[in-house]
Parts: sequence; structure tokens; C-alpha cells
Amino acid sequence: MGLFLLAEGVHAKMDTPRSRFFWEGSGPKRKYHMVKWAAVCRPKDLGGLGMTNTRILNIALMCKWIWKISQGATSLWVDLPRAKYFPNGNFFEGAARGSPFWNDLQAIRPAFAMGAKFIIGDGRSARFWLDYWAGSQPLWSEFQDLYALAVNPNQSVASALARPPPAIHFRRELNGQEDANLATLLALISPVELSTSADSVTWALTASGKFSVKSLYRKLCQEVESVGEAQGC
Repeated sequence: MGLFLLAEGVHAKMDTPRSRFFWEGSGPKRKYHMVKWAAVCRPKDLGGLGMTNTRILNIALMCKWIWKISQGATSLWVDLPRAKYFPNGNFFEGAARGSPFWNDLQAIRPAFAMGAKFIIGDGRSARFWLDYWAGSQPLWSEFQDLYALAVNPNQSVASALARPPPAIHFRRELNGQEDANLATLLALISPVELSTSADSVTWALTASGKFSVKSLYRKLCQEVESVGEAQGC
């Protein structure tokens, strides 16, 4: 599960015998499923029974590859995709499409962003709205009204802070509350200055600042839990 994102059918085949054993035991009699399997797979402190959610574990294991690349790993497995997809040495500026492995890494970048914190150097690795680099959370989360109006929600910190004032543009004029939120945002990012050194990445979900599959797995489970509550699941 740490090499490719598995198809939904593969996860279903792993879930079927586990769920049947949990609900029906070893007997031949079929029984009602009184609780959703996704709920059973939540961590115990989130109301579940701690069964492994293979979909989430698959994503967390895959994210370890992005972490290794961001930390400057040097071996054959990274030299090949580096030469083909990000010859400038910056994974976060790499090609949008490529081999199945590369495409999977691009697909899980939103999950990686849930735990990664960027220390800004030249600003080329971090996305202004989507990555965590200023304040206590990504700017899209703290300023959702402004993010919804952003012309370029994927713009990098480098493009936004290339020169003062910050080059962040919106699809319409801001109203009073939005103007106030923009002022708060600008004050928040004002201490950040670009340099010639590359951005670095630490892990915000552990005290050591080092990536762990367990910390990301738990974070992803929490996100699934919050989405489920919002949808009434």
C-alpha cells in the first residue's frame, strides 16, 4: 500500500472478509449491519473501534514518499523521477502528469498539506492559499471568504510576495467585512520575506517536526469524521 494508490475494488475486497467476520462471526448465518464500516474503522477516541481504514492508511503511506523527497532524499528511486519530472530539484514545481506513481503523488498532495508546514525561503514550493506557511493553519482555512474569491487559488508564495504589495487578486471588489479580513491577512503575512534559499518543510503534526504515518492517519480520520458530521452521516 505504500507504492500506489489502490483501486476502490481492492479496498472493497479487503473490507468484505473483515466486516463479515466482525458482524457475522464464523457462522453461516447472515446478520444485519447495524453500524457503517467507516464508523467502525474510526480511532477509538473518535468513537470507532480502531479497525484499520485501508483507504486512509494507503494515502498516509504514500505521503511518506513526498516527505522523503522534500527532505532531499538521494537514491535511485528519487533520482529517476527527479530527472524526468522536476529537474530543477523542486518536487513542488514538478510536472502535473506522468507515470502512475508520479500521478499518485500529485493526487495525494492535499493530504500531505494537512501536516506539512513550509518554512519560507524563495517561496517557490509553498502555495499561498493551500499550504500552511503563515499563522496557525493554511490561509484558505482561516480566510475562507477571501479564498473563495481568489483569482488564482493555486498561486505560489513566490508569485504573491515577489514585490509589495502582495499580488493577490480577487474576482470582484471586496465588501467591508472582506476588506477587514484582507487587512488581517496582510498583517499576518507581513513578517515573511523571500530569500534566495529554497523553502524547507517540517511536520506540524508531531512534536519532533518529523513525518509519521500515524500522525497523518489520525489527521485524515479526523477530517473524514468532520465531513461525515457535516453531511449527517
